[in-house]
Amino acid sequence: MTIDDGEILSLKVYDAHSSNSLGDKRPGAGNRYVVIDVGFASKSDQGIDFQTSAQLMLLDGDNKISVDADALDALPHPLIEDSIIPPHGQGRYEVVYQVPAATNSVVLYYRGFVSEARRPLKISPKAAR
Repeated sequence: MTIDDGEILSLKVYDAHSSNSLGDKRPGAGNRYVVIDVGFASKSDQGIDFQTSAQLMLLDGDNKISVDADALDALPHPLIEDSIIPPHGQGRYEVVYQVPAATNSVVLYYRGFVSEARRPLKISPKAAR
């Protein structure tokens, strides 16, 4: 899926999969990790300061799920808080969330710079990393 944020950037979601662990990290009881593979393409002449926890959330009904900052460092290409997307640059990153183990789909909520979007997101199963 692709979400365009005006003349600022374009966000692409490549994959969303679940995992019971990330290296030596384990989710809380009754949860599993959901890792989302995202790409950005900047349309701006300036660097973009991306606030990961505020700009990319998951919605599970009325429940808002923020990025699991503690598990980000277990990812090969984490989208850490305050990541800078260079002018007219592109990048591919991963973000991680803890969701209830029985959840198979969520809504990705993107709070952009000039727009907002909510898109359904199916979670595919994947073995532990």
